[in-house]
Amino acid sequence: MQANNFIGIDSHQHFWDIGKFSYPWMSGVPQLKRNFLPQDLKPHLDSCGISKSIIVQADTSVEETIWLLEIADNHDFIAGVVGWVDLESDDVEYVVEKLSSNSKLIGIRHLVHDEIENDWILRPKVIRGLKVLASVGLSYDLLVRPVHLKFIPELMELVPDLRAVVDHIAKPNIFKHEIESWESDLEEVAKIDGIYCKFSGMVTEADYSEWSSFQDQNELIDVISQQIAPYAGIVKKLFGIDRLIWGSDWPVCTIAVPYEVVYSAALKSLGNLNQQEKKLLLSGNAMSFYRLS
Repeated sequence: MQANNFIGIDSHQHFWDIGKFSYPWMSGVPQLKRNFLPQDLKPHLDSCGISKSIIVQADTSVEETIWLLEIADNHDFIAGVVGWVDLESDDVEYVVEKLSSNSKLIGIRHLVHDEIENDWILRPKVIRGLKVLASVGLSYDLLVRPVHLKFIPELMELVPDLRAVVDHIAKPNIFKHEIESWESDLEEVAKIDGIYCKFSGMVTEADYSEWSSFQDQNELIDVISQQIAPYAGIVKKLFGIDRLIWGSDWPVCTIAVPYEVVYSAALKSLGNLNQQEKKLLLSGNAMSFYRLS
């Protein structure tokens, strides 16, 4: 692949060690139940001309966040960590302050889509915790599904100083071609000044059952880009290219296709981007949102 003439950033990837942490969400995806570590990712970054990456939490524990920060401290290509804290904890200020002593902590995420209550993000204690994040300059990754989108405008009214990004374009059901309600609710979110959207996580929401049979990688990239293009066009229209941030969602994406295919299909699905637009998508927007130097 052709090298980028800028510092490419993968804004969304994971590492895990199944001997250290539990990852209960993996119960239905046995192909992911092995260790994925920096040495496994680096060759894929290199092949796509990506220089830096951002690790995102995969376990709901402060201990995992500490472990991810240790990895970041020992690998120059890791630009930052989006970790986890218990936003409802009485000592959330103390925990955030302690973790923030490491400058590699750039944000926090919670698995909102696993909560029973669809309006979990509006709980008073959650709002209090998010205000703590905003007060120390940490961002918040919103891991939500379409059903949660309608609560985000109220959240942002309650915590107006919070920097927030919607992960995985809010995980619409691409497999079933569901668009209408997702688009209308996402449109309201996109109207919020300063909120970003991660252009990631789409291949695992699509129909990938036949993709392993493709022998020609370029043909496969065409098929995938055609499946996700309607969604790509919508988020590009709603957020503009200057608020879209590309991420691979590696190694979760490998359930469907390899890293390099994810990268190429994502770019192709957005149509012909000029060099400046490509730089924003693959670098500039992540640097701006996460305040990377």
